[in-house]
Amino acid sequence: APLQTMDEFAPPPGVTDPVEGQISVVDGLKDASRRFSSRLSLQGERFRTKIELVHHSLGPHGNKALRGLLLAAFAYIVRRLGQKYMRFVTVGTATVLPIYRTFKALEGHNGADHRKWLTYWVCLGAFGSLEALPDAMLGWLPNYSLLKMAALVWLQRSGSLLVYPLLVRRALRKVEQTGAIEYASGQVERGVCEVRAGVQRAREEMTALVEAEKSRVYGCQ
Repeated sequence: APLQTMDEFAPPPGVTDPVEGQISVVDGLKDASRRFSSRLSLQGERFRTKIELVHHSLGPHGNKALRGLLLAAFAYIVRRLGQKYMRFVTVGTATVLPIYRTFKALEGHNGADHRKWLTYWVCLGAFGSLEALPDAMLGWLPNYSLLKMAALVWLQRSGSLLVYPLLVRRALRKVEQTGAIEYASGQVERGVCEVRAGVQRAREEMTALVEAEKSRVYGCQ
């Protein structure tokens, strides 16, 4: 039999090859991603240039003045957002930058950074577990949300290294002595194991019933 050429495998006239269509879609997505990345980089460079111009125009005390302006702008934006979006702003303040800083610390070899950010996350967990009480008592204050975010920023800078040994560590030491956390963790793990074993038994019983039904049906035939 004669050998088949590549033309014989081509789709009929007027029919688009699905593989070529998928490749064109992927290429289009890659091109759009490159354009978006370049545009984002360009906007970032423009913003950095504007910040540098403002910094130089403020004179020798430009760092402090620039930080004050940024904090004032941030406070104004937060006040304009209102209580509806404050939860999102607070969560972003508590997690976005610390996640990146923790990533940099894990990728580096600085033990001080490791300790700092590990301490911060412990303090943040303690802060979040007790957050409902001060929210209920002090939430009516006009600038309570700003004070909360200022406390979070302070924890990120150096506050966690002060709060942890004075408050969090002492409290966790007392809890450790009671053994309550270990007992509760053991009970939860035991319950998970029992549920897993029950699911496995149910699966085996269901498989046995299905096999028995197959044997009965095909045996009658």
